[in-house]
Amino acid sequence: MNRFVSVVAVAAVAAALAACDRGATSPKGAIDATYDLKSINGAALPYTRTLGTATLRVTNDVLLLRRDGTYEDSTTYAIPSGNSTQISTSIERGKYTISSGTIAFNDRTSGGRYSGLIQGTTLTQSVNGLTPVYEQR
Repeated sequence: MNRFVSVVAVAAVAAALAACDRGATSPKGAIDATYDLKSINGAALPYTRTLGTATLRVTNDVLLLRRDGTYEDSTTYAIPSGNSTQISTSIERGKYTISSGTIAFNDRTSGGRYSGLIQGTTLTQSVNGLTPVYEQR
């Protein structure tokens, strides 16, 4: 049971983190842009989070915004286990809208909704108590 809870916790954290535009300071509508995750809660990558006995290390995250209003967020993470480490990637897909510098995400992968701010080339999200910060390529 404890092992199952750990796996579920890791999956939940991965989905939450998977969760996060360039142009004008406050773009409006939809844009084509690629963002790289730089930090979570002020800590640079790799970002490590422990839930119970499970440890999850986010090593990379790329957020792709498309002009048609869809997005794809690909998160690569490592799960250390004894002398080995399992590397995995989760992909979140959904729709987004931008208005007055605020970006709203509608996650079609797991059904969540969250938001963020775009200021210049920086996108800052607020997701399940975490603050991921992305920088546009």
